[in-house]
Amino acid sequence: MNAGKEYDGIQNAGSLGYYWPHLLISPTETEPVKIADCETMTVYLDFCIDKSEHHAADFGAEKPGLQAQFAWFVYVQNLTEGSAGYGEFLWFGFNLYDPTQLYAPHNEQQDFAGGNAGNYIYTLGATECIGTSRVKVGERTGFSMDLIAAVEKGLAAAHEAGFMTNSELEDCSITGMNIGYEMFDVWDISTTIYDMGVSYTLKEEA
Repeated sequence: MNAGKEYDGIQNAGSLGYYWPHLLISPTETEPVKIADCETMTVYLDFCIDKSEHHAADFGAEKPGLQAQFAWFVYVQNLTEGSAGYGEFLWFGFNLYDPTQLYAPHNEQQDFAGGNAGNYIYTLGATECIGTSRVKVGERTGFSMDLIAAVEKGLAAAHEAGFMTNSELEDCSITGMNIGYEMFDVWDISTTIYDMGVSYTLKEEA
């Protein structure tokens, strides 16, 4: 994604506002999978950042004022009928690459933009999912992780912040996902995704 073609100048926190370029891909059809029905649930990703440049010079600057983000989000939602928290939603993410940082950072906050504005965002930093091996341009990398344990940790953080307060882990389902870029300035980044997904095994019926 070349965000240098989307802006008319270098950005800063005051100029950006609540809208910025996104390029996100997601499955066209997904069936919700209830976490409580699963014995195991693993999230995995194999990718490479192919290019990471900026176009600050096109606007008379040495570098952009703000960062960019390549991240993967899994949608966690309470779909348990009769639950007091039915419909409550958590953005659970993996922050994979930020060209301004050695490691893309951990983030927890309320969502103030997008279709599910007002919900909680819990995003693992790169060191929490990929490890201490830096994501470098041109080098293939990735990770796999126990998604049930990770979501449980994110849900606890949401509870502490006053979100998802009527939802427990056993109420929640994985309902979808997206991966891609959010460009807060004139960055130009491309990525190859070799493999990704969420695999699970269901519990045996008693």
